[in-house]
Amino acid sequence: MMTRMLQTFLWKLLLRFALSLAAMAALVWLGYFLSELLLRYNPSRSFPLTRLLVAAINGIGSLPIMLAAGTALFLGLFFWMSRRFLQRFDAITEGLQQIAGGNLAHRIEDGSADELGAVSRSVNEMARRLAIAQQEERAAVQAKNDLITGVSHDLRTPLTSILGFLEYIQKDRYRDELELRQYVDIAYDKALALRKLIDDLFEYTRVAGGGLPLQTEPVDLNPFLGQLADEYEPLLEEAGLTCRVHPSDPPLLAQADPELLLRVFENLLTNAIRYGASGGAVDIYVRPAAGSASPDAEEDAVQAPQPSPPSGNEAAMAEVVFRNYGEPIPPSHLPRLFDRFYRVDASRSRQTGGSGLGLAIVKSIVDLHGGAIEVSSSKRKTEFVVRLPL
Repeated sequence: MMTRMLQTFLWKLLLRFALSLAAMAALVWLGYFLSELLLRYNPSRSFPLTRLLVAAINGIGSLPIMLAAGTALFLGLFFWMSRRFLQRFDAITEGLQQIAGGNLAHRIEDGSADELGAVSRSVNEMARRLAIAQQEERAAVQAKNDLITGVSHDLRTPLTSILGFLEYIQKDRYRDELELRQYVDIAYDKALALRKLIDDLFEYTRVAGGGLPLQTEPVDLNPFLGQLADEYEPLLEEAGLTCRVHPSDPPLLAQADPELLLRVFENLLTNAIRYGASGGAVDIYVRPAAGSASPDAEEDAVQAPQPSPPSGNEAAMAEVVFRNYGEPIPPSHLPRLFDRFYRVDASRSRQTGGSGLGLAIVKSIVDLHGGAIEVSSSKRKTEFVVRLPL
């Protein structure tokens, strides 16, 4: 406690004040002692210094001389001992001016434990947070611009197509009723795609903007995913796929919003059907985070190595894996797969009805739940791994 108190700015200043006062008193006493010696051993006043001293004493008085000399000595010693404080004040002032001028990378070098050191660290922390806020603001502006650009591009394409076919119909540029019907069907399909894009965009802005409240409750993942697979059975059969759900034992109850969680799993299963049809099967695994993926040895043979046992919060996570065996995703596309409007194959995505927002919505929903999602792809399989808190 005493050491901490002595490290404060006030005590350091008082210490320098006391040292300056003591040094002044010592020097004044030394001057007085030397003057006494000079007057005692040079009574004839033959030394010029003796005559000057006697004249000053007679003209001014010894007390004013001692006070003037003592004050000058005290001020000189005090400012000399406090010069480090003045330098630190100058450093803080310069740092604030640098930051005010926009140089947020400037840092004040001061490792002391007193109040000035605390002020310096606070200024440095302020500059760091301002830099982060500035970066986030720039990123938000860039994201907004990218969103507007992406929306404009993706809205323009179907809208142009719709207007083109409607113009054909308006100008009677069709040969017969069959061609007219074909134009109407194409325009209708494009309008549906446009509506889906608008719906996805609206949902993405709600989820990513944090304006969607979560209605969480315990969700048993085993029957939840089993029912999902049953509902998608017609689409799976149409694509020539079988869906195998591998439930966890014991069951895992994820704390999630059932409606939003269904949106996540529907999107991942739809993607597996669209892009994994050549693989013949879709596997869905439910397991604790970092647990063994499947009891089936044949499936384990093509499974990626399991991560090391988790620590901390990861142990309280459930893991849901959607695995398909279709065409792999090129490695260069994996880092951007969850970006909005990003498509691995733009033409194929539009043909299959993809808006480019599905995986961005999935990631936003998972993040909103405090979970995580990742993707990996190889020649054998593509996996989307969703981790959710229990």
